[in-house]
Amino acid sequence: MRSLLPGARAAAVALVTGVVLLAGVPAALAEDTSRPTVDPAAPTPTAPQDGGPAQGHAPDGSTVGGDGLDTRGLVTVAGAPALPEGIDAHGWVVADLDTGEVLGAQDPHGRYYPASTLKTLTLLTLAPALDPALVVEGTTEDESVEGSRVGLVAGGQYPVSLLFDALVMQSGNDAANALARAAGGVPATLAAMNATAQRIGALDTVAGTPSGLDVAGQTSSAYDLALIMAQLVDDPTTAAILQQTTAQMPAVPGKSDGYQIQTQNTLLTEYPGTLGGKTGFTDAARHTFVAAAQRDGRRLVVSLMQTERYPVSTTEQAERLLDWGFATPTGSGVGTLVAPGEVGSDAASAGLAVPSPPTAR
Repeated sequence: MRSLLPGARAAAVALVTGVVLLAGVPAALAEDTSRPTVDPAAPTPTAPQDGGPAQGHAPDGSTVGGDGLDTRGLVTVAGAPALPEGIDAHGWVVADLDTGEVLGAQDPHGRYYPASTLKTLTLLTLAPALDPALVVEGTTEDESVEGSRVGLVAGGQYPVSLLFDALVMQSGNDAANALARAAGGVPATLAAMNATAQRIGALDTVAGTPSGLDVAGQTSSAYDLALIMAQLVDDPTTAAILQQTTAQMPAVPGKSDGYQIQTQNTLLTEYPGTLGGKTGFTDAARHTFVAAAQRDGRRLVVSLMQTERYPVSTTEQAERLLDWGFATPTGSGVGTLVAPGEVGSDAASAGLAVPSPPTAR
């Protein structure tokens, strides 16, 4: 397990089952008719949207990142090399993290189901809000959560820092559940996640679960995943979490032996210069992925939505697009990754409490 970050207030460590740390964040965002609406009462999606996803725009009808990204098709910068073969993602983006230039994209603002890539937004939202030394007690609800689990058990005691590792490395839905509980509960966490998405300009993203499990109306886009990853790799705390490859889960006497977990992001070991990434899969979303890498002083982000593992795996598609991006010259872009606050935020105008960007502790 990674060491707890310096400066953590050890005396404040406590066993928690529901500590409200996101005070002032309401249970729902003000209605924004330009964004999807989560409907937990509707049937859970089990397949990609019929006819494809809706295309996202800002509330004023403009396209976030520039008019060049107002497309359902393919767009690349002038002078770019030929795109690699085997890219079957319905939506994807490759962008330069240092200049903000979008080098190429396919349906960048298509509002797809995100699956567990949404956990990048969970991390971005909760990392600045939760003390990494805080200990969260596992519950029977954690044990029975749907989908991928890291193996939390009732009565187990798990530092927030370890839960973040489990969230990213093993895509633990039980870890997402425990982190949301520590942050005041799922409704407060979702409100904060949606406010964070608004703040950074990720207007295609609406969170309905902290884990990314499918719920009607929950969406994101290749463009938004790139924005979220850009924020994560620029902060030392979250960048360190994305770099983790192994961690140690503690033993719980009479219930669970201690064991090691490993990252599911094979780019960390297979693709030199990888800064981090997050995998995702559900029947409705299919495979999703977002990652960042650096080469020769240049940093790129790649995101893929609704793709398949065959005949070319999702991670191999990401590697091919990163190679293509590194071979594409700088100095031009088909659009840009917006900076936080650059796009008008309905959350701010409605007086909602928007979490601050992560800062190193």
